[in-house]
Amino acid sequence: MKKIVLVAAAILLCGHSWVFGQFEQKYIMSEAEQKLLSQAEYFYDDGNYLRALPLYVKLDQQFPGSLYYAFKAGICYLYKSDEKEKAIEYLEKVKKGEPEAEDILFFLGRAYHLNYKFDEAIATLSDYLNTPKHDKNKDPLAQLYVQNCKNGKDLITKPVKAEITPMGKIINSAASEYVPAISSDESVLIFTYRGEKSTGGLMDAKFNADPDGNYYEDIYITQKLDDQWQPPQSIGDKINQKGHDASIALSSDGQTLFIFKSSKKDGGDIYTSKLVGNSWTVPEKLDNNINTKYWEGSCSLSSDGKTLYFASEKPGGSGARDIYRAIKQPDGKWGKPENLGPMINTKYNDDAPFIHPDGVSLFFSSEGHNSMGGYDIMYSSLKDGKWTDPINMGYPINTTDDDIYYVLTADGERGYYASNKKGGEGLQDIYTVTPGFGGIKPVLALVVGVMTANDKAAGGKINVSNAETGEKVGTYDANATTGKYIVALTPGNKYKIAIEYEGMDSKIEYINIKSLDTYVQLQHDFKLYSKPYAAEKNITISDSTNTLQTQLEEQLLKYKQTVNNLTDTAKTKTIIGLNNNQQIDTTAQAAAGKKVEGLEFRVEIGAVKDSNDFKLQALEKYGKIQKKLYPDGIIRYTMGPFNTLDEAENFKKMLAEKEPEASKAFVTVFLFGQRKTVEEYKNPCQPDTTIDFAYFVGKDLNDVAIYNKLISVAGSYCLTGLTFKVQIGAYRFPQNFKYPYLKQFEPPPAEVLPYADGITRFTMREHKSLKEAEVFRQQCITAGQKDAWITAWYNGKRMLLQELIAANFFNRAVN
Repeated sequence: MKKIVLVAAAILLCGHSWVFGQFEQKYIMSEAEQKLLSQAEYFYDDGNYLRALPLYVKLDQQFPGSLYYAFKAGICYLYKSDEKEKAIEYLEKVKKGEPEAEDILFFLGRAYHLNYKFDEAIATLSDYLNTPKHDKNKDPLAQLYVQNCKNGKDLITKPVKAEITPMGKIINSAASEYVPAISSDESVLIFTYRGEKSTGGLMDAKFNADPDGNYYEDIYITQKLDDQWQPPQSIGDKINQKGHDASIALSSDGQTLFIFKSSKKDGGDIYTSKLVGNSWTVPEKLDNNINTKYWEGSCSLSSDGKTLYFASEKPGGSGARDIYRAIKQPDGKWGKPENLGPMINTKYNDDAPFIHPDGVSLFFSSEGHNSMGGYDIMYSSLKDGKWTDPINMGYPINTTDDDIYYVLTADGERGYYASNKKGGEGLQDIYTVTPGFGGIKPVLALVVGVMTANDKAAGGKINVSNAETGEKVGTYDANATTGKYIVALTPGNKYKIAIEYEGMDSKIEYINIKSLDTYVQLQHDFKLYSKPYAAEKNITISDSTNTLQTQLEEQLLKYKQTVNNLTDTAKTKTIIGLNNNQQIDTTAQAAAGKKVEGLEFRVEIGAVKDSNDFKLQALEKYGKIQKKLYPDGIIRYTMGPFNTLDEAENFKKMLAEKEPEASKAFVTVFLFGQRKTVEEYKNPCQPDTTIDFAYFVGKDLNDVAIYNKLISVAGSYCLTGLTFKVQIGAYRFPQNFKYPYLKQFEPPPAEVLPYADGITRFTMREHKSLKEAEVFRQQCITAGQKDAWITAWYNGKRMLLQELIAANFFNRAVN
């Protein structure tokens, strides 16, 4: 094949000899061009393709006859998550100008692959492999890409039903955010950040300031307060220093953070830091059974703290990067690691293990198995001591590029992972997936609460053992400042829980979950008292109780009885995918001409399977055209967004009048990213269906995941005689309740009704669906009424939502 050659000697002499195929052009290179090219080549050779890209694009624009610049720009576009399609444009230009240019078929095939043009990619890469003279070193990659395309063709025909949501600007930015790590109760999120806020800024390999250098990794942390993630903060200078400091895992109780740190002496090692009160300790390196002179850079700890799963590049594995596990020994050190074997590890890279708190569900990312490109997220289960055949999490969770670092909440309802897919804020972004797991739901008991000593938060020890054998299961720490603790218990055992705090007698609790067959979360506080304090406060001290067991049994009994009752009467069960954390809006606010959070309108001007079939690019003179690939394999082209339906309809009308080819354009509605037709938007009530609400019985609707699931499942149901109102206040002395900040929502004025219990309740507005009521509730909260909540009314009778759930929404088909 013919080479694209830039003669270095000529550059040094300020001359440019450009040899491309049989065409040769000689001219004197200007100093400005030479400087620009030198910069581009520096970044390119350093693997910093995104900093090289604008330089090559500028060179290509200024010197369009030099296909070398287009070639390099095309390669760089392969790494630009939001503009990968431009790689095709540039590389096809090169192929047309010089069909035999070296490696053009390889990179063009890769561009087709990344842009879901699987057939074109297979054909182009096959041509590359069949070309007599080509770079044989690229054969393994070309063959892998061909297989990725075949896998991709299969996976996109059966897309998974899941809501994939970027975490938004509160977490994601124009930089890189990745490796999310969460506590089991989803109250803490820690992640890796790399960008302008990184410690030290741009630095060279010796950590000296360098404008042409790189940003290094830092760790950021955020907490969920009032069901919202707070602005993330640096985890502190004890951890974040010059060099790479990356979060890689968090123990299920949120008290131990695993960190990746690199040095000049090794490829990178795993460290741990402990949360003491509100501060994280200086990281300590794990022992030599885990860390070697090779790269060890991702891991996950089992909920009992006894097994560490980690990835390593040390020799002896199946591929370049394999997953191992090590067992903690009685002396507290890690034992000799065991390779997870060929069922998990492939000849390619296998990385980012996450062992769920249930102890049997393993998630990891692999370039092998049936990946559709880059790292795909897989899961496997431990059965009878052996791992099952890994299953791909499916498209569109997985894409043709890297999708990695998947973690799952204890209840399996939500997953978090990192991807550089199109549509994010920056280079890599963190996404959530709801539901988080399409397979068998996790089974375990998650016990969450606060430890107190003499009614003050205390950081004691919680020792868990097998109540029948005496075998130690694990030791868990309550936070020294907050007293918070989290204990995950797997089924099949009866447990003894010993709560200990210095200077006080231990307290024992027992819980039997031998036959547990579902996920349960128990909110249970451990209260310890010294004898003098107990005597002073007249508190009876008991060293052994079964209150935890009683709580478990009551919750399970209530749940199972309701399941049985509803199963007998339910006609059908409808399984509906969960919505994301935000609520879907209705037509009322937009109809009033107001901008509504989460609601936008777009005008769809085309829908094709092959982007080459789209012919209305000329319409871009009226505004930006957005191109998006949907799970059904259709690429849709839209213009907008518009704040109201009228704005969108008027724009569509204008297009049709001025451009006859746009006469078939129509308006689509997006509710927090979910695409709907205008008819679905105007008529939100769902069709005639009966739903089994057993899942929600006994659940805490203050839990945002559970509440949002209820909104997703029942939010659009409309039933004759059923309405919903937003309660803004309930007082024994109603004359003291003032709400001037809600006057903006009148008329009608708030309804004030006294009840037999002596409480006067204030409600506002009447809504035909739960979803509409939720939208208004959020408006009240935003206005200042933080404790607004929803009550149901059926045939004039007031009901709590849990009462409505218990009645299965009256097991009635809806209009």
